[in-house]
Amino acid sequence: MIDGENEGLSDEYIKKSKELDTECIQSSIDYTGIECEVVTNYEDAINKLISGYKRDYCNYYACIIMSGRPYDELSNPDDDPYLLGQFIKVVNQFWKNGGGIGLFADNSPFNYQTNLLIETFFPKSKFRVAGNHPGEKIIKGDNSGELEKKSTFNRKIQRSGNYKRINISCNLYSIYEGKTVSYFVEKPDDDDILYHGKNEDLTIQTY
Repeated sequence: MIDGENEGLSDEYIKKSKELDTECIQSSIDYTGIECEVVTNYEDAINKLISGYKRDYCNYYACIIMSGRPYDELSNPDDDPYLLGQFIKVVNQFWKNGGGIGLFADNSPFNYQTNLLIETFFPKSKFRVAGNHPGEKIIKGDNSGELEKKSTFNRKIQRSGNYKRINISCNLYSIYEGKTVSYFVEKPDDDDILYHGKNEDLTIQTY
């Protein structure tokens, strides 16, 4: 977080509600028995993700990363800036080992770590996340998984053999997209445009 940020955007509200009679991330998943652990620096995140390697399994089944901007100020002033690269490598290995990854990117420039991970996961990919789209619309769930209509998200449950691989959105019927959101764009030749320039004009990636 940076100085002057909205006080409501704080990691403490992941595990507790800011106001009475409201939900937070933890309370919304309590019925599943899942518990969140929150870390706000790369060193702690690395240590958490490798904490169970001596027992041949990880203590965590999923890692959710809330992306920030590419600025020099670290969340912990004592952090080594090179830990970002190590964190990316650890997350990539966690994903290759079968761990779930959730990437949350806001409007540009709050999508830096997401783009680094896309580049690591899919090195030949032609897409990145950028832009600043004025949202404020409701998007609907799509059971087909084809996403042929605009303003839809995937609700289809994937199958692997006899097993269902349920995604995070399978029980959601609609989502408020937020006030300002980013979107997939064609990867620019100049990363400075992606991370520091005016990237609202980048071409939207289509398939």
